[in-house]
Amino acid sequence: MDVVYAPGDNYAVYTGVSVYSLCENNRSAGEINIYIISNDLSAENTERLKATAESFGRNIFFMDVSRELKEFSKEIDAGSYGINVFGRFFMGKLLPEKIDRLLYIDCDTVVNGSIDGLFETDMEGKTAMAVPEPTIYKSVLRSIGFDEDELYFNAGVILIDFKKWVSEKISDKLIEFYKENGGRLFCADQDAINAVLRNDIGVLPPKYNFFTNYRYFSYKYLKEESASYRAVKEHEFEEAKKSPAIIHFLGTERPWIRGNLNPYRNIYKNMLGRTLFKGEGEISGRELQVFAFHLMELLTLLFPWSRRIISGAFERKYVVKRTEASGNTENVKNIKTSETVKTKDGTM
Repeated sequence: MDVVYAPGDNYAVYTGVSVYSLCENNRSAGEINIYIISNDLSAENTERLKATAESFGRNIFFMDVSRELKEFSKEIDAGSYGINVFGRFFMGKLLPEKIDRLLYIDCDTVVNGSIDGLFETDMEGKTAMAVPEPTIYKSVLRSIGFDEDELYFNAGVILIDFKKWVSEKISDKLIEFYKENGGRLFCADQDAINAVLRNDIGVLPPKYNFFTNYRYFSYKYLKEESASYRAVKEHEFEEAKKSPAIIHFLGTERPWIRGNLNPYRNIYKNMLGRTLFKGEGEISGRELQVFAFHLMELLTLLFPWSRRIISGAFERKYVVKRTEASGNTENVKNIKTSETVKTKDGTM
């Protein structure tokens, strides 16, 4: 297994948990090579990540991307994401070309089981495989030239045909696309990956990248959000809820924020307690925010139409503004967002 992360130092604790969980739950794997692409990882956290991997007899390599990101950042706006999220744009330039299949994993994940089967996936000639994200805002889709029901993928876990990635110069294309779109996209690197690899990403079962906030959604609701979600089977979605192989802590209700009620929080806390980062990483001062977010999740479970109203309001206030600022106005000028959100019975 060749696995890559791209953390900033502020995410070192969560990266440590993810790396530990990867190694702990894949002890039977013949070889695991872990690559860390970062621009600001401290010496202390570098040593702790190294010790974590080596305690399992695994290889870990650190790639400094500060020079590349410094040059790249002159022309782009990372928004709230931070410049380090673009580290993976440079994978094709930094990682060994001998790699066959590469698994990119976000730092805010826990590997909750064996992922041997993931590496054995038939990629069907695609450059990458990922899990669809049907709840992406329609304005985001329009901003990158996508149809409203087109498959859009979450880039938190990506299985990559790395030889194809390198030969087709995907890294260069990602950099160029981002700059061409005003250096500013709502979902940053994720939007660029979807656009550059349009029609070249295959569908992974959701258990390999299960978004924790989807615990509150029904399969029916997700199909209504995007017809493309039919590419995921209902039994695969239900399996992912019950036994996710990779848990992705999306949204406000993350297990390291004090006061959270994330349904998978104990899995994270259990792993954290075994690591060299034990007792670290908790964020306080957002208790009211995470409580409000949890109430919204419960409303989603009980009254799915309420989520559309809330998301529509957020989209109008924040998302459209940023997608328009990308400079790609031809794609967003006719956006039909949730300004006329309909409830299930057809009322506004």
